[in-house]
Amino acid sequence: MAEKRNSCMAFCVKNGATSHKVELFASHQWQGAPAGRYRLRVNRRWMDGPDGAHLYLAPEQLGDTLLRLAGLLPERDDAAPALRRGTRVSVPNGRSIGPVPLRDVTHVMTEAPLRGFDGLWYVGVQIMGRGVVMVPAGDVQVK
Repeated sequence: MAEKRNSCMAFCVKNGATSHKVELFASHQWQGAPAGRYRLRVNRRWMDGPDGAHLYLAPEQLGDTLLRLAGLLPERDDAAPALRRGTRVSVPNGRSIGPVPLRDVTHVMTEAPLRGFDGLWYVGVQIMGRGVVMVPAGDVQVK
């Protein structure tokens, strides 16, 4: 099925024999998307977040992403956090009481953390009523 959304920019990123067709789409074309961000389609495939959800990049994140595609920006060398399956953790659940964010105590469900396109480490946790959710490892507190 043909894409009905309009790209605001398309270009080719080359590094030696490797080339990538990159298209930028403004986020206002998706319902409920954050304003002022962009979705990328690389080689006719959407660049999604680690959990498969739509990934919307801020303008300052686009440059790093494109340089990584071209092989000009090295991958981050920070080690994966030691969050293995079964580890008891506390994660934000998206609710709050006034200015205080609420957290759920749960367990890690993924075998090991995953690196997302944004360069952050993510870990899958079980959240009541939502199933397994990918959460940035920086938001996780070990209990």
